[in-house]
Amino acid sequence: MATDMIGYGATVPDAIIEEMRNKGVKVIDVIPHVEESTPTVSKLQWIYEGYKKLIDIILEDNIDYIFIFHIFHHFPSEIKRILFDLKSKVKVCGYTHGSHWNPTDVFRFINYPGMEITDLANLYVMDMIFQVSEYAVRVMDEEIRKFNENVASRLLEKYRVVGLPINTKLIDRFKTDEKFERLTIVFNHNLISSKNPIMFVRVMERLLEKYDIQIIFTRSICDDIQIDSVLKEFRRKYPNRVFFIDKPGADLYYPTLWKSHIQVSTATHETFGVATVEAMYTGNCCILPNHCSYPEITENYQECLYEYNEEELYKKLAYVIEDEDARRRIGLELSGRAKKYLPEAVVTKIINFMQKF
Repeated sequence: MATDMIGYGATVPDAIIEEMRNKGVKVIDVIPHVEESTPTVSKLQWIYEGYKKLIDIILEDNIDYIFIFHIFHHFPSEIKRILFDLKSKVKVCGYTHGSHWNPTDVFRFINYPGMEITDLANLYVMDMIFQVSEYAVRVMDEEIRKFNENVASRLLEKYRVVGLPINTKLIDRFKTDEKFERLTIVFNHNLISSKNPIMFVRVMERLLEKYDIQIIFTRSICDDIQIDSVLKEFRRKYPNRVFFIDKPGADLYYPTLWKSHIQVSTATHETFGVATVEAMYTGNCCILPNHCSYPEITENYQECLYEYNEEELYKKLAYVIEDEDARRRIGLELSGRAKKYLPEAVVTKIINFMQKF
């Protein structure tokens, strides 16, 4: 069961499913029928129709696992109840994408306030929880332990750190050796407070005054009034050098990554960083905060990491803008380090854990 949202949800589960099938695993994809409606209504219909579809699959097929990607769409606690009522012994595993038990995950607290215990229950009923990073495990364990030591210890036994696969087949479909004529910095993150696009804009304004560069945001939808206002003013101020991709989709997104030179993160919350690993894979010189999961996914590659403040980010970016050799060297090194998140590598870990359980 996988989310069909654009981005993280549209690319990663497809990579997992295809690689599992390549390795001989029979995968039944839960694809409910949903009538066309607004994005929110369609998502809700998709979630609840998914439960219905799952019941049919459990009754009709001999399955070993229900794999949920990710657990804040289809609740494992609800799926476990279905399994108990059907007297089924099918195991439940899957990924958690963010958590109320990560204090930096502002998105959860804004959009789903007061659901900490629901989140915890969904984790607790799972047989095996795939985690994207050691960092994610550490943060969640520390927070849950403050609430209940026994629950935290039980969950720690269920965590399996496997990372996330990037969809290299899809990314490579749009591969090009062409680069933008003007040196390009890409911001390929959600336009939300935990990704701190306002800090990014402030630093970019200083760089735009000094260097012949352009900026591309791979998203244009922003629900935060303050952030949206800053971004609109930024675009108004630099109409020929600041661009937004208005229509999300692989056909625009991945060519942009291949053609860009530098990718930047200003995030205060990141448990993995699919957007960054994709940028690494496509050869970008990524400039990243020296916190959250970034040291882990880059294998503590200090040349691309900066201490989290505007001045350090400015200095690091000025350096790679001015020094083409350094920019190419960092990009090449990161491209190699991204390969540990190829589908074959990650899915092999997942299958091994499932077979040993």
